Amino acid sequence: MQIKDTLMRISKTCKTVIAPSTQDEYAKTQAYMASVVLEKIALQIALEEKHDLEMASAYQALVDEVSLILNNRKYSKNLSSEIHNGLENFSRNKSRSGLDIFVKQLYLSKEALGEELVNKIKERVHVTMRADIDFRMEFAK
Repeated sequence: MQIKDTLMRISKTCKTVIAPSTQDEYAKTQAYMASVVLEKIALQIALEEKHDLEMASAYQALVDEVSLILNNRKYSKNLSSEIHNGLENFSRNKSRSGLDIFVKQLYLSKEALGEELVNKIKERVHVTMRADIDFRMEFAK
């Protein structure tokens, strides 16, 4: 039996057996709350693999699109090695922490890159960050 199934069974037991048979209102409320929390955790576990796959795809799309932006002749004269290294590092470590490091390097290179390029990359990064938040909040529905 998978963890999510076990949690759902415990949740159902809390909701249908423990809470109704409890006389104390506080304890009854706590049993119902435990049931809700367990259901949310089970759903989060069930969605984890889907989230990981979707984020891997979103991170790769970000790397591809930022690479296209950086390879545009309009911006190539302003590029620093730090931003290329940052993107290369993110490409190897496609994760939230890898994205954090890339964004820090983007801001450290802001003066050399120019506001237009930084804003263009930031807009694309925001799309990925928003997708990450949306995926992580899916279980909260």
